[in-house]
Amino acid sequence: MKTLILTLTLAVGAVAARAELTPVELAKLTPAEQACVQNLQACFPNAKLTVNDTPERFATTRRYLHGAENIVFKGHDPLTETDFLVRPDGYDTKFVSSQEQVVINKALDASITALLNSVHPVSA
Repeated sequence: MKTLILTLTLAVGAVAARAELTPVELAKLTPAEQACVQNLQACFPNAKLTVNDTPERFATTRRYLHGAENIVFKGHDPLTETDFLVRPDGYDTKFVSSQEQVVINKALDASITALLNSVHPVSA
């Protein structure tokens, strides 16, 4: 019994320790997203959140979305946007809306096109 309690205590402690974002990571999020970090369930009341749905996963997903928005709406070069073609560990679609997923897909299309054009330039 003591082993079970110790194991549960360690597991809960590991999740709590993992859930801390640095001030730099928080600063990369919008004010609304920063509020969600404090209470994911309130921001996603219909989502079936689990112990794996941590503030880090939320922040990772939102930062990836911000990269997509930079490519689609701000015209950033898809090849210089930090490793955009590789979805980061922790990315979770439950933290993006269907409209935001469209933006991500457009950015991925632009990134693939830019990559292909850099390997095989289209001649005029």
